[in-house]
Amino acid sequence: MIERLYGEEVKYVKFDLVYCIKGFMNTYSELFLFYNLPLDLKLLSQSLVEKTTVLAKHTTIPFISQELIQMVKEPMSEELSKEQILEIAEEKIAEIEESID
Repeated sequence: MIERLYGEEVKYVKFDLVYCIKGFMNTYSELFLFYNLPLDLKLLSQSLVEKTTVLAKHTTIPFISQELIQMVKEPMSEELSKEQILEIAEEKIAEIEESID
């Protein structure tokens, strides 16, 4: 649905965007469930659409990538050492820096 709404411009940030949307929904749900606030669904939906659109159009540095999603879906078959984790982190930082340049 994200790609259908925003097209190619969200190709590299769509997974991160989905997590942001889930976070919005979770946070607002807590307000209505635990604090008994009045619920204006029209205003809430307009606000969420606005926030999502701003993120979709202006996010340039995603945290959640397709690779990270795959790692979460697959159970770890082996434990990583601190050195391996550091190497992976350095590779990802270099990728991000290249995409910014």
